[in-house]
Amino acid sequence: MAALTPGTPAPDLEIAQTDGRTFSLRQALGHGPVMLVFYRTDCPICQFSLPFLERLRRRYGQTASLLLGISQNDLSATRRFAQEYDFNFPAALDAAGVVSRAWGLTHVPTVFSVGRQGKIERAIVGFVRDEYEALNREYAEANAAEPTPLFESGDAVPALRPG
Repeated sequence: MAALTPGTPAPDLEIAQTDGRTFSLRQALGHGPVMLVFYRTDCPICQFSLPFLERLRRRYGQTASLLLGISQNDLSATRRFAQEYDFNFPAALDAAGVVSRAWGLTHVPTVFSVGRQGKIERAIVGFVRDEYEALNREYAEANAAEPTPLFESGDAVPALRPG
């Protein structure tokens, strides 16, 4: 379980992105909810689950809600990972683990859905199919889109894969 649970105020967050810009959670929340996914490039569950989050971004866009990856690796490894798994969502770097500790991470991947009011609305550690389906509905609604099933018939998706 993540140390920060739903209903908890999200810690302030300013972090360098891989494109050189600085991400500010406070500023991003001014445009809509934010989904943060903490990951490591060598984590098998991250490699399994992040493509589904990229599918959300591609399907619904990022006009009113934002998906940001927070890599616990260096810039080079993070860029290789994004290229290998065909990710286009923005990524930030937390190689020293400062942000991960502030957010109470115990395992990766960990996904936090932060509402416009700055409170954590959902925290998912590892991969939980039902939680990802709920995240799919929330992300679609936040981006003013009709939700469609996240998982497709060819996907081999278990109910749970712990982080």
